[in-house]
Formats: sequence, structure tokens, C-alpha cells
Amino acid sequence: ANKIKITENTSSPITGNESEMLLELKKYPVTEIFQRFGDNSFQHPTYFDQEVRYCRETNHLFLGKLLPQEFIYNSENYNTITSASQGSKVAIENFYNFINKCLTEEVNVIIDIGANDNLMLKKFKNKNIDLIGIDPNIVSDDDEIICIKDYFENVDLLTEYKSGRVFLCSHTLEHIYDPRLFMQLLEKNSKQDDIYFFQFPCIDLLMRDLRFDQIHHQHIHYFSVQSFTKLIEDFGFELINYQLDSDHYGTLQACFRKKTSNGSIKLKDFINIENFKNDYNCFLNVVNSANSRIDSLHDDFYCFGASLMLPILNYYLPSLITAKNIIDDDPDKLGLSFANFDVEIINSSEIDYLNSNFVV
Repeated sequence: ANKIKITENTSSPITGNESEMLLELKKYPVTEIFQRFGDNSFQHPTYFDQEVRYCRETNHLFLGKLLPQEFIYNSENYNTITSASQGSKVAIENFYNFINKCLTEEVNVIIDIGANDNLMLKKFKNKNIDLIGIDPNIVSDDDEIICIKDYFENVDLLTEYKSGRVFLCSHTLEHIYDPRLFMQLLEKNSKQDDIYFFQFPCIDLLMRDLRFDQIHHQHIHYFSVQSFTKLIEDFGFELINYQLDSDHYGTLQACFRKKTSNGSIKLKDFINIENFKNDYNCFLNVVNSANSRIDSLHDDFYCFGASLMLPILNYYLPSLITAKNIIDDDPDKLGLSFANFDVEIINSSEIDYLNSNFVV
């Protein structure tokens, strides 16, 4: 297999100071890589050691090892499409409601950083607003949306000089390798009256809901209100409003702008990081118990749903690999398997539901 260059990431991405390691995840699987069932010709490793690290100063959780962008977001490997995921659709709807609740100014331009298939921008159509999507993997069937197929750092946004600009960024900041550079670029491209709406997975809900299975190689950061506020304030922005949303990946939704006042919003207390390892052990007890029950099915079961994160579930539930098949009615997945979970994906029409066992 071809060697992949891993970058060590031990300093806090918010402050640059040394961090502490909370968790070692040995041979942690890469997600979202499909192949023809039984093909096994994928030319790269599909497991990498990972670390979960913590910046105590800012209450920030992040990954200690970075896989290269060109490997993990290669269009052949990267399969995330917003409108194909029910969870993503709910997240977009909740985010849209948060935006509408906070927006009081006139809006002339909406720029979506990490627009994916423009599902978010489509919600603002027919409102006489210029809509611009930026994403290296952007796909769109809508001629009313300007698509820029590139990384944000390569795009000059100051040419778009109308006032009343709103920037959206949904489930993108957690993927950014250098969030300080990203904020620096945002600041460079910003005007005084711009308003920003971001949402991204947060440490608070990850720990509250014991969702350690949501940690994966693409999500480098798990922000808190404190770490996000510190990050934006370093570049002259201020937080206007925020809320937590439990629906999809446990997100923090934040609204901010260029600093105008000395008043500051009251932030939540830091989480108690001393509980992290206890919480992780509680999570392991739950998944180990579930794995024993799957074991008792003696290989006579189907996995229901070829979720992109299935290889991580298999990391914690190793008995899943003995499934007869994975059932999924997405026609694009039929006859495929994951490169590191080689169980064939089939259509549900082939299943005898009355006489079968399922793991959902």
C-alpha cells in the first residue's frame, strides 16, 4: 500500500501552546471509502493511529494526527453529500432557523463557505439575494447560485462589494487544518457590516451525550464556546449570539461580526475535562455490552444502513464484520462495500424481514 504522510498536531490550534493527550485510538479506521465488493484493490492504508488532545486554556478538543487533505478529500474517496443524508438535512433546517432568528439587517449577498451541494443556499432563493457557494467538491444543478469550485483560501471575496453580506459556514470549520489561518483570511475578506453564521461539532455535546463514536479523521476540531470566542476575538470579531443543537453531530451554532463594542456575551462554564476518561470508559461499557448481544446472533444478522461512519462503529463493535450483508436502498451503493469493512451492500427488497435479525 502507498504510504500516507501524517502530520503531528500537538500544539493547541487556538493558542499555539502545548496541549495534553486524552485518548489514543490505535488503528482507527478511515471512513467513506467504498469499493466494489470483494475488490480489495484500494492502494492506501485504511487505518491510522489517532490521538485526541485537549487545550485546557481554551477548552478545545482536537486531533493529534492529521491525514493529508489530498488523500482524505480526494473526490474519489470523499462521498459526503448533504442532501443524501437525513441528519444533514435536519442540521441545515435547524441552522436556517437560527440564522433567521438572529438576522435583523437587510441582506443582499449570501456566501456559503463549504457549500457542498448548495442545500443551504437553496433555502434563500427567490429573496432577491445574490447566492455564492464555495467548495472544492461543490455540486449544483441550480443556475441561480454562483458556484466557486475551490478552497476558500484561494478565493478573493472583496471583489463582491455590495453591503449587506452574510457569510455561512456549516460543518466546515471542524475540517480546517489551520483555523487561525482561516480566520485571518476571513478577516482580510471582511467588511465592517458583514455578519457571520457558523455551525460545527462541539465538545460540550460530545461529552454530554457520550458520542465518542463521532470522532473521526476528518473532524480535526471539537470547539467550545470559549475556544471559538478566543479564536474569533484574536482576529477582531465578536460573538453576538450562540446556541447548542443536539440533532446532528452535537453542534455549536454561532453568530458573530467585526468588533463594535466593549460589551461581551456571557459564556458557559468550561466542561469538566477530568471526567473525560471516565466518560469514555462508560461509553466503552455500553458498546461492549452491545457487541456481546451482536455476538449472540451468531453471524445471522444484517446491518441496516450503509452510513459513512460504519467503519468506526465496527471499531467499537467488532462483531459487526460478521454480518451477512449491509442493507441500503441508495442505488449508488448497491454491490459496494467499505474498503475496510468488506461486507456487500444490498437492496432491502432481497430481505426476508419476518425471519431475519437486524442491527440498526
